[in-house]
Amino acid sequence: MIRVATCEDIPAMLNVIKKMGSGMGSSLKVDLKKLEAKLEQDIWFVLTVQGEVVGICGLSIAPDGVWAYRMNDSLLIKERCFVGAVQLCSQYLLPRFRGTSLGGKLTIGPLKYIDDHPENFPSVAFGELRGVYREDSTCPFWSAIPWPFACYEDYAQALNGGHEEELIANLPDVIELAQIPTEALAVVQKCHPETQANQRIVERFGFRVSEFVSYSTAAPLMIKNIQPEEAKQCAA
Repeated sequence: MIRVATCEDIPAMLNVIKKMGSGMGSSLKVDLKKLEAKLEQDIWFVLTVQGEVVGICGLSIAPDGVWAYRMNDSLLIKERCFVGAVQLCSQYLLPRFRGTSLGGKLTIGPLKYIDDHPENFPSVAFGELRGVYREDSTCPFWSAIPWPFACYEDYAQALNGGHEEELIANLPDVIELAQIPTEALAVVQKCHPETQANQRIVERFGFRVSEFVSYSTAAPLMIKNIQPEEAKQCAA
């Protein structure tokens, strides 16, 4: 079953977080006090099998939005977007339970929660799909930008160390798609093959591919208008 996490779930959640690997969300840190604070500020979910926590995911308000590249014809333009929106984040299922229906249940949990409680959320929900990574934990898109990390784990460590703004400052403001390597262009607005099923699920719940892509992998950012009349203000 999937349910909203409580403080009693923290030890089990920490065990799951420690097993997060390449390409997974990095907004959670393996730190007891920080995780306690996140459970107070945001809404987190745990998926359990016979009492064991085997998966986690969250809904977190992004007061400052996120950095991304906006697709504009033949250009990628660096922008801050989705200010004040609610973000789907840090979905992770233990490897031994993948390839079952549990992955879909983990994805559906927060989506259904939003639909059941729209009055509790801002006008827009968004989420970044897992980008395309090679088996060695590198991403083809990195050949298009001055990327300082050798693998995803180094990038996640930098994020957890509070160095994202420094990284963003060193990325190009504009990327001409015609000028980037073929292998990088091939993954723009593409998600990891293992994430395609998740994309189909979120689309069933009203999400669509937005004009924004991840600055780190060029994977699509999905968007849903919870309150359509206000959505454009939040996405600007």
